[in-house]
Amino acid sequence: MFKRLSEMFSRTPETATADHSEPDAQLIEQAAAHKEAMEQFMRLVTRQLGEEESERLTNNVLAQFDGSEVNEGWFALTNFLCEGLLGEDGQEHGKWLMIQVDWKASEEIDWQVNEMLETRGIDDQWEWDSDGRTVMDGLKVLSDWLPRHALSLLSVDFGQDAYHMLIVDNEIAARVIETGQRAGVDVRSFQDFAVSQGEG
Repeated sequence: MFKRLSEMFSRTPETATADHSEPDAQLIEQAAAHKEAMEQFMRLVTRQLGEEESERLTNNVLAQFDGSEVNEGWFALTNFLCEGLLGEDGQEHGKWLMIQVDWKASEEIDWQVNEMLETRGIDDQWEWDSDGRTVMDGLKVLSDWLPRHALSLLSVDFGQDAYHMLIVDNEIAARVIETGQRAGVDVRSFQDFAVSQGEG
């Protein structure tokens, strides 16, 4: 018995490699694919802002990947986009890209929409009476109005208690959704989003 105990305590501890091991090749490849898809997504949704601003915002989002763990998953990928677009160095007035509205702030939709339309060179102003109406009411009205300018409303879910929307050209809407999903972002048409909220 004492011999067995002595052998137990004299064993060299096994090196704990699990915490310090390099990520496997599959994870590295997956992270590279997410980053590539995120770049494609950003270049699509920022193209109306002009080359310089598109490049700045795209690089701002891609920089969020630097130094991150490759296995951080969906939540981190969503945060990379959120921080890159809506953080301190994100979108700027005069070059507005994403509608961001607290679920109770229905009066905050129209100025953001009209700034985005102005960026596209569209003089037509979008107006609606938000008094006593919900944000979802306003987004439904907007979604029905945008096709007159060959535009679509897309939802991006950041897992927050707020609405985040993109306005994109009809011709690229399907590609934006596809590349966004490949980048790990929950992006969908407004119609699909409304159904998911029981508003379809």
